[in-house]
Amino acid sequence: MRLALALLGIVLLATNAALAQDPRTTSVQQAARALLALTDREDGMASRQLAGKQFQNDRADARETVTLEREPDGTWRVIGYFIR
Repeated sequence: MRLALALLGIVLLATNAALAQDPRTTSVQQAARALLALTDREDGMASRQLAGKQFQNDRADARETVTLEREPDGTWRVIGYFIR
């Protein structure tokens, strides 16, 4: 049983290492991180320009909804944020 678990661990580590070194995975991660960095800086114009055409077109018709709930202490808190 220990041998089987050890082998499984080695296979999983090797698989993750191979995926992490795959240039396609790296380029996808870089693109996602670049967009998220702009979003975190609240640079909406730059993040929109970096986004793909489908995202840009879908955002034109997007509707944002923020749902709040009053907590027992009387404080309003966000419990949902949706983009449709």
